[in-house]
Amino acid sequence: QAHSAWLAAGRVGTIAAGTGFGKSRVAIIEIERMLLDAKLTVQDYDTECILLVTPTEKLRDENWPKEFDDWNMTDVAEKYVKAICFASLKKELGKKYKLVILDEIHRLTDMSAAAFISTGEDVLTTFMAENLSEAVMGLTATVPDVKRDPDKARIIAQIAPVVFTYS
Repeated sequence: QAHSAWLAAGRVGTIAAGTGFGKSRVAIIEIERMLLDAKLTVQDYDTECILLVTPTEKLRDENWPKEFDDWNMTDVAEKYVKAICFASLKKELGKKYKLVILDEIHRLTDMSAAAFISTGEDVLTTFMAENLSEAVMGLTATVPDVKRDPDKARIIAQIAPVVFTYS
C-alpha cells in the first residue's frame, strides 16, 4: 500500500511509518520495479543511477547494506546505488539520478545544501529540482509537527510531501 501510494503521487513523496514497518523494503520494492520495467538497464550498469542519502555513516555502511542483503539485492545495490550521508549532498550538485531515497528525511536540514546555492534561495528545493530527473522517496518514522518544527515540516512538504502514513 505504501509503495502504491507513492507511485500514485507521481513517484515523489515520503513514506511515514513507525520503526519496523518496512520503509526500507518499500524503497527496495521500487528498485525491483525499476529493474522489471527496464528503468534500470545495461547502459546504466555501474553508473550509480540511484542515490541513497542517510543522516549517518552507520545507516549508510551497516544498516542499508544489511537491508539489501536481506532481500537478495546486494548485487543490484553495488551496480546501481550510490550511498552518501546528508553532509555530502553538496558534492552531488548537477548530477542526475533516476531515484533519490532520503532515509530519515526528517533529519535533512537547509545546511545540508547551503554551501552551493545563492543566499535567499530555498536551498533544498533548488538542489533537489536540479538533481532529480525522475523520483524522490523520503522515509521517516518521525513526521515533524508544523507548529513545533516548521522548518523541518517545510522541507518535507517541498521535497517529498507525505503520501502514506501508518502509525
